[in-house]
This record gives sequence, structure tokens and C-alpha cells, in this order.
Amino acid sequence: MVIIKPATKEECLYSFRQHPQIASQTGCIGYLRGDFGKTGQEFFTSWFPISNTLKTEFFCKELDKTVNYLRSIKCGLLADRAHMRGFCAAFPEDEFERGPRCCFRIDTEAHTFILSCTPNCGDYNFYIYCYVRKWFTNHLQDAKGGIRFVDTDYNELFRINDGDRIEVVSLTGDKSEYECRFISSYHVLINNKVFHIMEFAERMEQLGKTYRPVKN
Repeated sequence: MVIIKPATKEECLYSFRQHPQIASQTGCIGYLRGDFGKTGQEFFTSWFPISNTLKTEFFCKELDKTVNYLRSIKCGLLADRAHMRGFCAAFPEDEFERGPRCCFRIDTEAHTFILSCTPNCGDYNFYIYCYVRKWFTNHLQDAKGGIRFVDTDYNELFRINDGDRIEVVSLTGDKSEYECRFISSYHVLINNKVFHIMEFAERMEQLGKTYRPVKN
């Protein structure tokens, strides 16, 4: 059984290539990139592996079944560029993070597929990121607790959601913003580097820098 629904803001974060630590924790197997060619009715795909260990025969069957369903008349999302555009337009804008793309979560028996769609000529029209469903779901559940930031006495200063940003201010007043990704209750990915939350607090204190959440 294939279940497809608009992806949440949090799920859309996983429609891109992830840091190796996050890819490992979520059971990322690889991703399929495709487009509909110049006519909008062709179908070209390329596979990019991330974990060959997780690429089992059962996974390959589930991926083939899912793609075939998405291309079928019954669904039509990946039938061609025009069908993709119509499929995305059928959802209210506040249903998911649309922007230049629309994003869907597709669950099968054992896997989760995060499908991002860009129904424009000249672009790659879709990416399907493939995850072990149980690992992916558990990671997102853990991430709901947010990313903690503490001071060097381990007092909690604030929390932000996975994918939100912090502003770091230097002694001279220079400001920089960084996206933050949830790793665990004690670890965060900032500027493509994994920090223990205490390690980050100590580093900032040594450099005389302060940090605060960026309001969306």
C-alpha cells in the first residue's frame, strides 16, 4: 500500500542531501533524480547511492512499485510535467511548503520517500529521497523536542526547531546566521559541523561571541 500526502515543513528538510550523520540516523538509502525532458512527456532518471547496505532487494521492489504508481493514471504525479503541475496545484498553498517546489511524503510498508517536485522546463523535475521508515519516523519524533542551546553552566538559554537559524554576534558586533539541524538531544549540526551543545557554548565563550535565535 502506498500512502502519499503533502510533506510538513519538518519533512521537507529531508528532501535534500543530508550531512552523513543525519543520513545515517534516518536510514537514508539514496535518491532518485528525474526529469521529463524537453517535451515534458519523457522520463529520465538517475540513481545516487548513499548506503549500499540498506539498498536491499525488498527496497528496490518498493521503490519500483512506488515510482510505477506515481506514473500511473490512478495517481499521475509523475506521469508528465503537466500532470505534475496540476497535481501540485490541487493542494491549498498552506498545505505544505511550496515555494518553487512542492514536496510530498510517501510511506510504504518499510520505507519513506520524500518527493520534491519542480514542474519547470529546464530543471530537474523531481528528487525522491529514500529512507528506512522506522528510522526516519523515530528521528523526526526525537527532533520535535527541538534543538537546545545552553550556556557554559549548562543552563538552557533557548530552543529552536530543526532547520531554524541562530544569529552569532562577535565582540566587534559582526553578525552571522547559521541553519541548525537536530542530531540528538545533546548534539547539533551548525555550519556543517557537529557540536555537543556544551562544546558549542564553550567555543562561543572562548571567542567572546553571543548567540540567539533568529525570529521567523
